Amino acid sequence: MGSQSVSDRLGELHFPEITITVGPDVVDVAASDASLAGQGASDLRHCIDRSNCPDSSLQAASNGNGNGNVESGEVDAFEANAISGLNIALALGGGSFAEFGDALRQLVTIDGSPARQASVERFEIDEAEGSVGSAARVLVSFTLRIQYPGVNDANHHTVSIARSESGLDLADRIVVAPAGGWRIKEDSIAPAGLQAHYNDGRISGSQRELEGPEPLTFELEKKAGLSGWGWFLLISLLLLVVGAVLYYLNKRRRKV
Repeated sequence: MGSQSVSDRLGELHFPEITITVGPDVVDVAASDASLAGQGASDLRHCIDRSNCPDSSLQAASNGNGNGNVESGEVDAFEANAISGLNIALALGGGSFAEFGDALRQLVTIDGSPARQASVERFEIDEAEGSVGSAARVLVSFTLRIQYPGVNDANHHTVSIARSESGLDLADRIVVAPAGGWRIKEDSIAPAGLQAHYNDGRISGSQRELEGPEPLTFELEKKAGLSGWGWFLLISLLLLVVGAVLYYLNKRRRKV
């Protein structure tokens, strides 16, 4: 088996895109379709099937039958067990998971407050079925959720997202998008140079373009909805249209 553990290789995955979706009390970090190939892919298949898995931490997530062939049911069980194990580790803390959990909760602050809860919502492995000896690519996707249950119910929130100059090669593209019913105020984006990356309601760019020593900050604003009178007028209009259609049909029926 390779000198690197499978866990190490999973930690070095490169994603086509990472999307950070920001709401007033929930932030989702989603990354899809990172490719793991070669020895790393074969090692992961060994772990899913529970046949000579070289990584004890991943073997614990396996319910495989060890027959040397990865089946779809084994992949499903591995995904579910991995999510459960990761969330238990995040909740209990300790060791590297304590550091990871703290970093995740500090990644995005809303109105100056860090997240109180962090969890793994999705962990998916695609194209893993087949012989454990196969070095063909495996695709890995995940969604992390961080929550802010104490955030005040308001129409405006100040969001701060930590950036870095670490040079880590995580993704080809990073997207920061508002949750449904919310919008990012373009003129509030700071540093001001990042306003050039605002398009179609989202902030996006390559990792290099969006890296920097200062956090990305902006105002999250609730989209204006219809007022009470607005809904009344809309319903009235619909009733008028329905009434006109019924009148027209009734008139035609009389002619016939």
